[in-house]
Amino acid sequence: IHGKVTLTDEALPALPHDLHTLSLNECTGIQGDIYPFPRGITSLNLGPSTFPDFAPILPSHLIELTMKCCHISDKTLSILPPTLNALVVLQEGDGKFMRAANFFPKLPRFLLTFQIDVTITYLDDSDIRHLPRGLIAFSARSSGAYLTDDSASMWPPRLRQLCFLGSRYTPQGLKKLPRTITDLAMPDAKYALPPLPGESSVDYFGPHLVSAYIGEFTL
Repeated sequence: IHGKVTLTDEALPALPHDLHTLSLNECTGIQGDIYPFPRGITSLNLGPSTFPDFAPILPSHLIELTMKCCHISDKTLSILPPTLNALVVLQEGDGKFMRAANFFPKLPRFLLTFQIDVTITYLDDSDIRHLPRGLIAFSARSSGAYLTDDSASMWPPRLRQLCFLGSRYTPQGLKKLPRTITDLAMPDAKYALPPLPGESSVDYFGPHLVSAYIGEFTL
């Protein structure tokens, strides 16, 4: 459903029962807390009015969820289904600064991809250990300026894509990142350097790396 339209919860029962994908990206007014969304939906894109003041009844077998909100509240976290594999949280408005420690431990344990564009305070080493261990892609708009080499080995072991603004990783820290990484972006990295003479990118990132953007180093 495209455009800025207003729907009420009473419209939900009129949706096809076998609907698998529903996008309400710019829709306002609908929450799904009176009538539930169709149970067969596996991919859902919700506009800004749904969060964070309401706890909508999300489909129990939801796999992909994209939502716009000002910040992630406890109510928002409480309704994320355990079946969720992909979660995208987009910034709406100015938002509030949040601590990653407040919500990383509450993410669905089977989450595979996580993109967060809501404004959060700097990531630090202790936050990384709370990410779901099966995660294969992580992207955050916030800075990782507090991340040190101590956290490099804490990332989920099967991670393939890693993107955040920067870190304090040294070349030694880069070597501790998961060797499964294929795409790595830390444009504001402070200390990480490209491979030194006599060393290759494989020495730093493993054999699967396809692209890297770290400070002034590009592969």
